[in-house]
Order: sequence, then structure tokens, then C-alpha cells
Amino acid sequence: MSTRRKLRASKNPPRPPNSYFLMKNCYMLELRAIDLRYTMPELCIQSKQLWKEAPKEAKDRYDELQSKAQSIHNELYSQYKFRPRKRKTFKMHVFPHECTANITTFSSTNYLKRPTSQLDNYSPAESEVGSPLSSSSDSSKINYLSEISTPTSSDFLKYSPFSNQFD
Repeated sequence: MSTRRKLRASKNPPRPPNSYFLMKNCYMLELRAIDLRYTMPELCIQSKQLWKEAPKEAKDRYDELQSKAQSIHNELYSQYKFRPRKRKTFKMHVFPHECTANITTFSSTNYLKRPTSQLDNYSPAESEVGSPLSSSSDSSKINYLSEISTPTSSDFLKYSPFSNQFD
């Protein structure tokens, strides 16, 4: 749970947290304690993997925390009843593979690899990476996905919220 947000009076009370949500928040706070900050999508992917591989005992502990959180929620919001509403408009989801088909790219890596004497005369036409809309299927184009390093499950399992530090 974030320590930055202040509780505010709202006509719509929040939903009570489930056991997975409590584990994800615990994991996020543990990562922040050691100065690791991930984006929310990265954090959700990692916590999903942790939850899937978690032993039953750990999930049971979070189920107990969920029931305690539920009772606190019931005390704070005694009139609460979950009433989902249909959206009038839907969010448009944009996925990376859909974005790249609609834009032209600028190869910053090619620009940065050049000696400084050539930077003044740089033209995008000289770049090794062309527009994704171009019809040429040049195999020398750079695949940026291979350059992006994603944390492996062993990287984030070191900071597991399933440790016994809360006992």
C-alpha cells in the first residue's frame, strides 16, 4: 500500500483487497525498501509469476490477511456493497506491435554510435533502420526487442514477499 496517498472522503468506497493484491503490494514495498522501482506492468508480471509459484502455506497466510482486511473494511464501510457499473466508453488498448506499424522510427542507437564529427551531418536516410512502413525486408535492421533485458524469475524471487519476516 502506498504511503503517499492520503485517505479522502469519497462517495464510492474502495473495494476490499484480495490476497493476491495484498501480496503484490507487499512485494512492491519490499522492492522499494531496497531501492528497486519497477513500473506497474513489470511489477504485475513479476508478482503474477511469484503468486503462481507460491507454496500453499504462503497463499494461506495472505488469505488470512485478506480476511483481516475484509473485517477492517466492513467496519470502515459498513454500508459497502459491490456494484459494478458498465462503462459508457471503452478504453482503447494500444499494444507495442500495433504502435510500430503506424509510426516511423528514429534510430537513436545509430545516431549515438556515430563519431561526433558526423553528428552534424546526420540524415535519417543514412540510418540502418528504416520506416516499418517501408516495403523492403532488409535483414540488417536492428531488433530492439533483443536489446531489452527483462528480469528473470530468479532475479525477483530474491525479494519474495513470501519470506518469514512478517511472522
